[in-house]
Amino acid sequence: MSKVLYHHPWMDLLANDQDEAFIKMEDAVIMIPIMGGEVVMIEEQSIAYGDTMLVLPTGGIEAGENALAAAGRELEEEIGYKAGQLEVVGLLHPSLKYAHWRCWVCLAQDLTPHKRDGDERTPVVSKFVKFDMIDTLISSGVVKDSTVIAAFHIAGKYMR
Repeated sequence: MSKVLYHHPWMDLLANDQDEAFIKMEDAVIMIPIMGGEVVMIEEQSIAYGDTMLVLPTGGIEAGENALAAAGRELEEEIGYKAGQLEVVGLLHPSLKYAHWRCWVCLAQDLTPHKRDGDERTPVVSKFVKFDMIDTLISSGVVKDSTVIAAFHIAGKYMR
C-alpha cells in the first residue's frame, strides 16, 4: 500500500512500504502528426528546465476519455489540426522505476485545420520537420526528450 507524500492536480508523490518515493501521473498520449513527408512538432517552454524545447504534441487523458479521444482533442488544442486517421501504435512507460505513468503513442494522419482552445499557459508554436531531419535533430541534441525519441522509434516503420 502506498501513501501520498504530496498531491498536485497533475501528479502525486507517493512512498511504498519500504519508504521509496515514486511519482504517479495520469495516463497520457503523445502524438506523431504526419502531414505529407513531415511531422508536426511543437516548440514550447520546459517547466523543469526553463528553456524552449522541440517536442511532439502530448497531453493527459481526461476522465471518461480513451487514448484516441484524448489524442484527437490534444491535437486540436496544441497544433490546431484534426486527424482523419488516428491510431495507437505503441505504449511507453517513462521512467519505469520511478514513475507510475503510461503514455500511449498515437499516429495522426489526414490532418485538416481545426483549432480548439487548450490549457497551455505558455505559447506553443508548430514546427514542420521533414522525416529525414529527425535523426539529425536527435543526434545533435535539438530533440532530447526521451519520450519523444522513443515515440519516433516506435513509429519509425510508419514514417518510412
